[in-house]
Amino acid sequence: MATEVFQVRTAKSRVHEYEQYGHEHECDDLLVRCAEANECRDLEDFLKLGIDAYDWIERADLWLRGAVASGALPSDEEDSVIAAIDTLCRGWLRPCKFARAWIARIQGKGFKIDNVDRFHECCRQMESIVDSLAEDAHVMSDALIDMETVALKEHRNGETAEFFPEQ
Repeated sequence: MATEVFQVRTAKSRVHEYEQYGHEHECDDLLVRCAEANECRDLEDFLKLGIDAYDWIERADLWLRGAVASGALPSDEEDSVIAAIDTLCRGWLRPCKFARAWIARIQGKGFKIDNVDRFHECCRQMESIVDSLAEDAHVMSDALIDMETVALKEHRNGETAEFFPEQ
């Protein structure tokens, strides 16, 4: 009888040890998954921050173009405002490489990331803007400034159509 008690007691001890080990690893796995989910949320917050900054640069640029077109901005201030917006555009692009690597890593783990398409579009747009910046890029005719201002407002308000070439 003493052997049975010892055997049962040892078996209970081993089962408890086995269960505890499994539980600890379940918790570790859960902690890892929670950390990954938090990192995904952090990335989404970062992308939203970038999108918001992009939108504010776009608003500032629209204001500038409108002020120049209407003559509300003194010509001696125009160059400094244009330079400030150009600097903002270049500054906005700096974190894009980091963001793209972060996006790839999180997507590689199977997470769906909110606003990732919009962020990529902002990157493409900003890269195009910065690529087009030249020393004299701000010199445009009044008619061209008016057309660009209207086009940017329409784009911002969703009033433009996007065309994709047939494949």
